[in-house]
Amino acid sequence: MDDVGVDRVHGRRIKLFELSGWAWDNPEVQPFILLTAAHASREHEAEIRRFAAAAIESGCCYICAWGDGCELVHDVFDDVALAVGRFVMSTWHADESLPTALYFALTNAFPDEDEFPNAAGAAVVLAVEEPWVEDTRRLIADQEKLARLWLAE
Repeated sequence: MDDVGVDRVHGRRIKLFELSGWAWDNPEVQPFILLTAAHASREHEAEIRRFAAAAIESGCCYICAWGDGCELVHDVFDDVALAVGRFVMSTWHADESLPTALYFALTNAFPDEDEFPNAAGAAVVLAVEEPWVEDTRRLIADQEKLARLWLAE
């Protein structure tokens, strides 16, 4: 997992890892907002469920899902959170571009302050599948461009 910067609006740390096979990589920060940019399908639901459980156990407090099948990722996170008795906010961004979903995660996603009293120290974790890893790195490196893309959309 790489530290790739700080979000320019709220000053939160941003971490990125290349998602492969729905394998979890613990960011070692709590709490955190998670953006998944990935392909998801019912045939991988068990792996997504394990991924969601590990993410929630590690401190995920908000999941933003983007990519084909992102509704499934959203629903699985909701199911897992209910099963362990935790509140995890979840959104999916099926009809949006990656820059828009990324901008949302960086600027609009926040931990519930009652559930996570240390929410001010939250980080944003990006779990990104190929072919979007380098695009994501470039957008994080140039958050002014990211904001312009969001405004244009």
